[in-house]
Amino acid sequence: MLKDQAASLGLAIQFIEMSPSPSNNEYEESMVEFLKKCKENEITHAAFGDIFLKDIRQYREKLVRLSGLQAIFPLWGEQTDSLARQFINDGYKASICGIDGSKLPYSLLGHHYDAWVIDAIRKSADPCGENGEFHTFVYGGPIFSTELSFAAAGTENAFTDFRTLLLQREDYT
Repeated sequence: MLKDQAASLGLAIQFIEMSPSPSNNEYEESMVEFLKKCKENEITHAAFGDIFLKDIRQYREKLVRLSGLQAIFPLWGEQTDSLARQFINDGYKASICGIDGSKLPYSLLGHHYDAWVIDAIRKSADPCGENGEFHTFVYGGPIFSTELSFAAAGTENAFTDFRTLLLQREDYT
């Protein structure tokens, strides 16, 4: 699905090979090695979608600095409720594909990310999931060449309390 997403956006995609449950050390070494290869290919910056978690930003900046690249955070400091509503109003389409059950009900898994969801989670979660409450899969919007079609293929518990919706590709619409 990620390859299809990148193709619809007209973007190249590369994957970093790691063991299924990498240690933090393995993750960091793999990330820095990948970012160093990016620098060798004349890439100068690494962009992240973090909005307000300072410890995560500092961690990412440290890893990126080790590779010789510069980290940028284009959404940093934005109001998450406004960002979420702008995302929807701009015509993007996303599905909730991961839920931390300690923060939100699993019944939201697979639900279309829309104004109803933002209003429903307001008291217990950040509308952008910035604290890891949920993850989304974006499958359509103004910069996609085609909307992606997919179906649920089951669920798995990725971590304690975190359930992931497994997605499988269907034909494009």
